[in-house]
Amino acid sequence: MKKMIVALLLLAVIMPLVSANPVLKASLSKYEPLPAQPGNFVDVWIKLENTGNENAKNAVLEIVPSFPFSIDENSKTIGILGSQKDYVAEFKLRVDDNAVQGDNILKVRFTDNPLSNTWYETELTLRVESASSDLVISSYNTVPEELQPGETGQLKIRLQNVAGKTLRDIKVSLSLTDGTITYPFIPIGTTAQQWIDKLDINSGAEIVYDIKPYPDAESKAYKLPITLSYKDSAGAEFNKTDLVGIIVNSKPELMVNLEEVRADGTLSIKIVNKGLSTLKFLTVHLEKDSSFDLLSQKNSEYIGKLESDDFETVDFQIAFKEQTAKLPIAVTFMDANNNPYEQTFSLEAKMMKKENGNGSAGLWIVIVIAILIVGFIAYRVMRKKK
Repeated sequence: MKKMIVALLLLAVIMPLVSANPVLKASLSKYEPLPAQPGNFVDVWIKLENTGNENAKNAVLEIVPSFPFSIDENSKTIGILGSQKDYVAEFKLRVDDNAVQGDNILKVRFTDNPLSNTWYETELTLRVESASSDLVISSYNTVPEELQPGETGQLKIRLQNVAGKTLRDIKVSLSLTDGTITYPFIPIGTTAQQWIDKLDINSGAEIVYDIKPYPDAESKAYKLPITLSYKDSAGAEFNKTDLVGIIVNSKPELMVNLEEVRADGTLSIKIVNKGLSTLKFLTVHLEKDSSFDLLSQKNSEYIGKLESDDFETVDFQIAFKEQTAKLPIAVTFMDANNNPYEQTFSLEAKMMKKENGNGSAGLWIVIVIAILIVGFIAYRVMRKKK
């Protein structure tokens, strides 16, 4: 019993002596960006704690430079660090271009008295990964270059792995909706998602979508989101979204008819838009021909906008030099995507015969003579009866 009491007394004396010292511990608070990227800087915050019952009178925290991390100012003098207190020090590290993808060790050391040459070392873990742009859409195109409403075309997307690592489980998603927006396309023969098992370093692959614009799709340029989801060799997951442009354009279809030819040489020409899209800046030109002379002050008429399934008429006046005049018509316009067009048409107009100016008077003379003759004959018949 006496031995136990003596031991407890000794322990009570020794414990304050043992614990009455600063006890320092270093830990990783955070780092940005997360993950760190090869060839770039990373900001690291390291927390130094004093868990002992005595103040650390001259605490110092240092980074131990080692691959793949380097630093210019590697030491932070904290000074007095109170018991049960902590201090967070910030360091700016440079990550080597050839850093290994995955977890890397950052060594730090610390002391409560630099003059004692007693330093404690801790290893912290920082994850290093290449940026998500390591998988890129290097190019894309559509076949044909402009898709027709209601007709199937192809969207070809070329992917390139520019990372220093193999990429796996690559999912390519063609988004045909974006919030409340629905794009007027439908994939044909495949779903909107396609997969690639893996892409080795510096290798590429092509994804092909057969897509059809809706028959009533508006002629214009559309921006479709393409989402790439993939994993690297360390199992880290990445997602990124790019935009690809697709042009829908309905082929312009015009019909030009000669509606009327008047006796004074006035021609009425009808322009019909039979296509699916609106035409803009439409102008009708009557070109020269040896079969007529132009009497109108100008040889062109501006219509402007011509909606789908609509028509306009323009008039020109000519003097016929032949019985049948050949009418070379040129129509210039822009489609919905501002592509310029010129279409030519060849019409024919037959000369109308003018009525004689004395024809009406001559007719009356004939009628009067006929009445006189009938009256004379009737008069002779009546006299004979008497």
